[in-house]
Amino acid sequence: MRKKWPFLDYYGVETPRDFAVKCVETLIGKTLQQQLQERNVIFLEFFRTLYSGNLAACFDKSRHGFSGGFGIVLSVYSSSESQSIAFAHELAHTFQYDVQTGKLLCCDSIHGKKDWRGEDFAESFAHLWLSYGRHRHNLEELFMVYEELHPEINEEYVVDFKSLWPA
Repeated sequence: MRKKWPFLDYYGVETPRDFAVKCVETLIGKTLQQQLQERNVIFLEFFRTLYSGNLAACFDKSRHGFSGGFGIVLSVYSSSESQSIAFAHELAHTFQYDVQTGKLLCCDSIHGKKDWRGEDFAESFAHLWLSYGRHRHNLEELFMVYEELHPEINEEYVVDFKSLWPA
């Protein structure tokens, strides 16, 4: 019998989809800015990569520790639809971490091998999150604004969310 994914016990749910529903529910009714602030996502980077997306924890090498935020990295080669799905998928992964310390909340592997239920959770979250409210539309607007500022095809650039937040 397959061992239960540790995050399910940690959050008191039965399946990765249940975990996704629980996480999405915590964000309902909040603006995109409020959600990113709550999940401590401080930047979005468009990068020349073949991966559709990645979550980056921001570490301060001089302090040898978490510097207080996450970044979401998206491929400049992907369509805005693919970027939206990848963005939501990577946002989901922030629920697996303490957003203040950057530490994984509980084990994400079994016998040293990646537990793919975390990816199942992130995919479920992405599709649920994008189906609520105006998330898909807001992301596409965000992407279009930065595409206008960076019109060169496949140009790499960073969106600093912290500069958009009130102090």
